[in-house]
Amino acid sequence: MNPRTLQRIRDAHRHVGLALQAVERFGPDLAQDVFASLALERSVEVAGEALRAIVETDPDFVAQAPQLPWKPAIRLRTRLAHGYSNIETDFLVETVRSEFPALLVQLETFLTDH
Repeated sequence: MNPRTLQRIRDAHRHVGLALQAVERFGPDLAQDVFASLALERSVEVAGEALRAIVETDPDFVAQAPQLPWKPAIRLRTRLAHGYSNIETDFLVETVRSEFPALLVQLETFLTDH
């Protein structure tokens, strides 16, 4: 494992958890609160960036962890970073609600095992 991989997994885990907390805390009002929306976007972007960096620097680890949604997380990060003017908060909230609980568990499992 690349020495930075474990830290990147920790970073992804932290920001996946923060994104879930933002959705829980602000609920349906999140789209109307610009700061809450920005916090959600940033957490999702950082989580995706951490996973993207692992893909680029530690392909052996990626091959050993096929259960992690590498490509969808990276695509979402890229959409946030480069398509920032087209971000639909409702889409982002729904994605976090539907996909991030399982991702959080997968990252926690990995961290517990290592």
